[in-house]
Amino acid sequence: MNVSRRSFVSGLGAVGVASACRPSGPSMATPTPTTPSPTPSPPAPTTPAPTTPPAAGFEPTNPWDAPGTVDDTTFACGVQIGDVLPDAALVSVRAGEPTLTVVVAEGIDDGWVEVVRLADLVPVRGVVQGDVTGLKPDTTYSVVAYAPDGQRRSLSARFRTALGAGASRVIRFGATSCLGSPNAPWPSLSRMAPLKLDFFLLLGDTIYADEGLRPAGRWPEHWTDALSTAGLRDLTASTSVVATWDDHEVNNNWNWQDDGDLAPAALEAYRDGLPQRRGPDGASVWRSLSWGDAVELFVLDCRSERQGADYLSPAQLAWLQDGLSTSTARFKVVLNSVPITDLVDAYPGSDDVGWNGYPAQREALLARLDRDGVTGVLWVTGDVHWGTIARVGRPGTRDAGQWEVFCGPAGSTINLLALGVQEDAQFDAVFLQWNCVTFEADPDAGTIVVRVVGDAGTLLTRTLEL
Repeated sequence: MNVSRRSFVSGLGAVGVASACRPSGPSMATPTPTTPSPTPSPPAPTTPAPTTPPAAGFEPTNPWDAPGTVDDTTFACGVQIGDVLPDAALVSVRAGEPTLTVVVAEGIDDGWVEVVRLADLVPVRGVVQGDVTGLKPDTTYSVVAYAPDGQRRSLSARFRTALGAGASRVIRFGATSCLGSPNAPWPSLSRMAPLKLDFFLLLGDTIYADEGLRPAGRWPEHWTDALSTAGLRDLTASTSVVATWDDHEVNNNWNWQDDGDLAPAALEAYRDGLPQRRGPDGASVWRSLSWGDAVELFVLDCRSERQGADYLSPAQLAWLQDGLSTSTARFKVVLNSVPITDLVDAYPGSDDVGWNGYPAQREALLARLDRDGVTGVLWVTGDVHWGTIARVGRPGTRDAGQWEVFCGPAGSTINLLALGVQEDAQFDAVFLQWNCVTFEADPDAGTIVVRVVGDAGTLLTRTLEL
């Protein structure tokens, strides 16, 4: 296990929206893995290391019962894991303590064994965040954080590392969007926790920074509220997350002309709340993550790069077109915070929603995918506060092409304009309830089973052929 000052940074600095600069945070102390931290420290592990590694795809039966006592006050937000790789995972802990210890355990055939202990981590802006490296591909781990007394701890947060290059299997993941207060504490998110998903997609509007009585600019408090709410806390204890943002992480329908001065601080708080890797330019929200030959995730930033006639910056659009055309993954899943589905005829006022308001870029993207014969593309989206499984096509071919699943809202007010949307050749199903969506992507069969899960259970199931 390789963990060093360089691989885990206390309070990883956020990058400004319009800046390529990356401020450095203070680095942590450098205990080697499994080396006890200074007294007082969390109790030493008692589970012996396995003599033989568990079989591929192994999942421990029971969660890690780490030593110590869960402190739901100090660690009200639990632990968040983000953007896992085959050998690494971003870890984030929010707590009002002067220092923290982070401990990682690996799931083995007869329980759990501690593999990493990182002591004396100093929070920045109340958050310790960094990268744990040297992990094994397609392996289940759990993380807990300890207060300085070595006894009080967080809930354990389970996650699974990504598949390595050349590997493939069925991938199970979930998604939702729009965690507004009307349906807090977001029961459909709590229903995701027992599923032990490979990862979960948060498609924007995870907080509503423009909602409530707080003065503008109090983004960290909004993130503390969201992360400590039962549904999101249950979810992040059960799997890693991959997140993009939309408008409410900054301000309702924000734009550079009116709200540009707010964006850098809002982005810093967003990245403090949900740990995430930077894009290929070292600064962007847009990025890709691979799960072997099975799934490649393309995370879009459909909000902060809107300028003039551009929905995405030219750099992001070119990256997406090239990435989808050259990806060797069986499924290409695009995290799209606002729909690419043509909604112009679906309900009034939708002509400027998302990609609909930028027809030239939409046509250029879809034409490129048609020209290159790209298959296996699944769009997942949020924003509009209603759900559907829709067909995405170029103008005149809306009953053909790729699929897009509108996920959520999990908590925001349902959009009643969708009452007029008819299930037809374009919209295979329409659902107007608070929800999360799960996906079971089978690369051998070429199918993705979609299940819409409401607060009280499954609403519908569809099998998509891609």
